[in-house]
Amino acid sequence: MTIHHINGTQTEAIILSNHEGRLRVAIEGWEDVAEVASLHGQWLLNDIEPVHVTFAWESQGKREAVSLDDCICSPKLGSSLIRLLNADSESDVEVEMRPMLVLSAGASFC
Repeated sequence: MTIHHINGTQTEAIILSNHEGRLRVAIEGWEDVAEVASLHGQWLLNDIEPVHVTFAWESQGKREAVSLDDCICSPKLGSSLIRLLNADSESDVEVEMRPMLVLSAGASFC
């Protein structure tokens, strides 16, 4: 989430918990956990500073539709996965190790 302060600055935060309209958040650059609470439609940071909050899911633009081609792997990878599924143990199958794909918030995959 992004916290927009009155002075025009913005800080990124991660929601740690949400209880009855009060969010406990870890704010980038802050040592302590903070609280953002909604009071009559206004967000308050630590019950003092009025702020505007934008959640990651609100700032996403129109997403492209996922096509069938996006969900199809190569024949070589498909064969390796099928052999792995049918094997009794991982040692029965040689699988090429590749770096993991890390998805950001809001990313989609098949």
